[in-house]
Order: sequence, then structure tokens, then C-alpha cells
Amino acid sequence: EVINYSEGMCLLLSGCVQVKSFEADVVESLGYKGAIAAADELKGLLDGSKLAGSRKGLAPEQQALFSNLPQVLGAAADALGVAYSNVRPEVQSAALPVKAGASPTLPSLTLTPALLDAARALLGLAHSCIARSQTLSSLNPGVQPQLQQLAAAALSGPLAAAQQQLAAVGSELLSPAGVQWGLGTEVQQPGLGLRAALAAAAALDALQQAAAIEGLTAVVVLRLAEGPAPEPAPAEQQQQQQQDGKENKKKEK
Repeated sequence: EVINYSEGMCLLLSGCVQVKSFEADVVESLGYKGAIAAADELKGLLDGSKLAGSRKGLAPEQQALFSNLPQVLGAAADALGVAYSNVRPEVQSAALPVKAGASPTLPSLTLTPALLDAARALLGLAHSCIARSQTLSSLNPGVQPQLQQLAAAALSGPLAAAQQQLAAVGSELLSPAGVQWGLGTEVQQPGLGLRAALAAAAALDALQQAAAIEGLTAVVVLRLAEGPAPEPAPAEQQQQQQQDGKENKKKEK
């Protein structure tokens, strides 16, 4: 929900999306379950705004980065829901005391893949944040170098590190020891689920930084589009000073 709100505000500030692309009949035809709820939240933020769809001249591939956001958000929401449904019973069972004579509990068959899928979806959303930031900054040459530098730092820093963690755990999961589940070979991979959880946490951290960069870019672009605030005319300044003086006298009395 926090990410949906953050992305909605970025869309609102950038003016790069038409509200029509978030209509229920449009999103439902795409077949993504989580995208419907995400589109509904985004549409609620954009309805009635004069900024929505105000930016013209975007190429089709640039426009798609903004109009396809419900699908990216929906995929992340669905993946997180699956991960939660796998993590919850693991936590609950770990809190129970071990009974005498019970056989060792095998690691969950679905826990690690669910966490890795969540990490992959979060990284996909992070990359889309950076791509939208780069698109917005390219439309404003005056601030493009600084904003592009922030995006490049995110790509080479937290995003790259999270991708390496995801790839390392994923390759181990698909190794012979990982696929021969239940045959005793899983003892060769202690803590694989924990490392998958750490990979998901790293992906979430990378997403938070990417979303912050996108938000900053959207605000900068909006301020540039608005231009400097107009200075009041001399007559208006004098009238305002007189009005302020009258109000001050009333307060003194």
C-alpha cells in the first residue's frame, strides 16, 4: 500500500499517464489479478487532477513505463502474498516445542522459491522506478546529469548487490542438492531459506531507494514545469501591506 501510494504520487507529479489506462475494464482485460487492485488505488489518486496526462510528446515505449505500472505493482503484490502464506506457517511451527521422538522437520519445499519470487518482483519494480526516473530526467536537460547520476548510483549499488544475492541463492536452489528434496541431500544446504529471505530484504531496500529517486525526480520535474513564482504587482503589494497593517492594529487592540 505504501509503494502504491508513492508510485501514484509520482505519476501525479509527473503528469505522464492518462487516467483512462487505469480503468477497470482496461486492466481486467490484461488478466493480472493484483493489477486490478493496484490500478484502482492509482486511479483514486489521479482522479480529478489537472496534472494527470498533462505531459505530451512521450514515445510509446516511454508512455508504457507509466501506463503499465499497475501490472508491475500487481505482480509484486501477488508475489509478496504468496511469500507471506509460506512464511507464516514456518514461523508458527518454529514457535512450537519439539516433541520427543519426532523426526527432524524437512525444510519447506515452497518457502525458498516463494521468497526468491518476491525478491525478483521487488527488483523488477525497482528497475521500473529507475527507468521512469531516467525518462523524466531526459526530458529536462538542465537537471538531467544530476538525476541520471543518482539513477546510475542506484543501479550499480543496492540494485546490483540485491541481484547478486538473488542469483546466488537461485542457482543454489536449482543445483542437484536443491532439486533432490526429501532424500536427505537438503542437509547440504543449511539456511537456504534464510538466505532467500535476506535476498528479499535486500530487494526491498533497493526498491525503497529507487522509489525515493523516482519521487525526487518527479518533484524536480514538476517544479521546473511550474517555473518561478510570479512576483506580485506593485499595486497588489501595497494593498497587501495595507491589509496586513489593518490586521495588526486589530490584534493590538
